[in-house]
Amino acid sequence: MLIVYMVLPEDFRKKFRHFIEDEIASIERHDFEVERHKSMWKYQNAWDFMYGQEVGFLYGSLMGYWEGKKGRSPTDEEIVEMNELVEEHASQLRETLEKYWD
Repeated sequence: MLIVYMVLPEDFRKKFRHFIEDEIASIERHDFEVERHKSMWKYQNAWDFMYGQEVGFLYGSLMGYWEGKKGRSPTDEEIVEMNELVEEHASQLRETLEKYWD
C-alpha cells in the first residue's frame, strides 16, 4: 500500500494548480516561433519539443515561486508533490498542444 503525505501547504497547491491551468489556457501557436527554435535547437518534432518546453517551464516556475516565497529550495518531497501537480494536468496540456502541433 502506498501512503502519500501532502507536504505542500494547501494555499500553495491551490496557487500552483491555478497557475498551471492559466498557463495551459494561454498557449497559442503564434507564441512559439517554430522555425527559429528548430534551427537553434535542432529538434525533429515540434510537438515533442513544445511539450517538453512547457513541462519544463511549469516545473521551473513552481520551484522558482516556492524559492521566492519560502527563501529556500524545495525539499525532495516538495519537489515530488510539485511534479505530481504538473502531471495531473498532462492530458489537458497534451490536448491543448495537439490543437496547434498535431
